[in-house]
Amino acid sequence: MVSIKMMSNFERTFLHISSGYDNPHKALMALKMAVMMSMDKDVLVYIDIEGVKMLVKTSKDMKFKDFPTLFELLDQLAAKKSDGDGLSYLFENRWF
Repeated sequence: MVSIKMMSNFERTFLHISSGYDNPHKALMALKMAVMMSMDKDVLVYIDIEGVKMLVKTSKDMKFKDFPTLFELLDQLAAKKSDGDGLSYLFENRWF
């Protein structure tokens, strides 16, 4: 499941990703959208259920059709500046 909720007061976007290796199309599409939207607004990505398996240290890279790989997308998101939440630390330590 991928949910997108616009929070227009703050020009932020919230993405909820609960798919992972079980549905590479959903997971990579949502991460690609997060990267694209983060170019001009803050994006909060909430990952749970099957998606969490993509973030553990033992996770494997994932490829689907013409999408960038999982690790490429996560690296692009990690390169974005945040307001000081734990995201940068999480990504620097790849991941949990």
